Amino acid sequence: MKKLYKLLNPYLFGFVALLGLQTMLYNNAKAQGVITTTSSFLNNNGSGTVTFNLQNTTTSPIAITDIAGLTGSSGSVGVELWYNTTPINGTPGVISTANGWIQEAAGTITGIPNTTTTATQPFFTGLNFIIPANTTYGIAVYAAGQRYFTMTTAETFSDLGINLIAGPNVSYGGGAPNGAAPTNTPRGWIGTINFAFLAPCSGAPTSGVASAPTNVCANQQFNLSLSGQTVGTGVNYQWLSGPSPTGPWTPITGATTPNETISQTIDTYYACEVLCTNSSLADTTAAVFVQTSPNLPAGTYTIGATGNYPNFTAAVAAMSCGIAGPVVFNVLPGSGPYNEQITIPQIINSSATNTITFNGNGETITSTTTTSAR
Repeated sequence: MKKLYKLLNPYLFGFVALLGLQTMLYNNAKAQGVITTTSSFLNNNGSGTVTFNLQNTTTSPIAITDIAGLTGSSGSVGVELWYNTTPINGTPGVISTANGWIQEAAGTITGIPNTTTTATQPFFTGLNFIIPANTTYGIAVYAAGQRYFTMTTAETFSDLGINLIAGPNVSYGGGAPNGAAPTNTPRGWIGTINFAFLAPCSGAPTSGVASAPTNVCANQQFNLSLSGQTVGTGVNYQWLSGPSPTGPWTPITGATTPNETISQTIDTYYACEVLCTNSSLADTTAAVFVQTSPNLPAGTYTIGATGNYPNFTAAVAAMSCGIAGPVVFNVLPGSGPYNEQITIPQIINSSATNTITFNGNGETITSTTTTSAR
């Protein structure tokens, strides 16, 4: 009996080791973590956006599920979550699609004004924001009146191999997405992030639904995004482009995450192939179509009820994707007055040569407003 035990002993140890490995893998797939800066940062400054880097050093993707932060504002408060697949290393500029940022979530909360403590309130709940294995994203969290910490040195906050990195050249505060850039630095984000590791995929994956804007300007950056897709370890994503809803499809180089930022110069269809490498089965989304709006051709146009454009607002909108050469707008005599308020933004391709001219021909444009916005 003693000899039999000695013979079985190596196999027993092997079985226990294998069981331990399986248990470790299972627990890792089920693990949940929390990263918080509230015990280290002080609520001593703030307004608007705060940036930081979020790093996944593990071999498994994670899903960010909940984010809590601080605001000094009460009532209805707008909140937004943006990310960039390139980590922040210097001034991020305006948080916008044009600068390579992708909006993950947006909404409103009822602000609980807090300008003294680090007691947070929920900003986002029920998220499914995926950060792939061995990947670092730049993150921008915005809330109207968001509070932050005036910091001096770099700090890293970690749990289960996930790191929130803050400090010089990473942490910027102030401004708002699609508005003013965050330029105050370094400013530490005060808040808490909940995350969960994703389990391995199996069987046939679900590709979900692909989304994209209907119209874009030539060379304008825009987002491709997936929703409802299978997530987990062993899942690969590949965005495809083609000239028709059925292809032929061409893989987009480097477009291998559920959310991508790209640009185009011609009308294009897009789809995403989702592959579970554990089963070698794949599924592809239905195609989405993105049209390319052209530049306004050079020439002379008229504004008025019987003109090319009924009013100034329509004329300015016609230049939203730029101009192809010098443009002149002649207001038709007797067509006014015009009661509207317009803002003429920077026009793509305008220059000292490609000028934009409005000839009013004695007509007037007025605006009546009851707010302080002018």
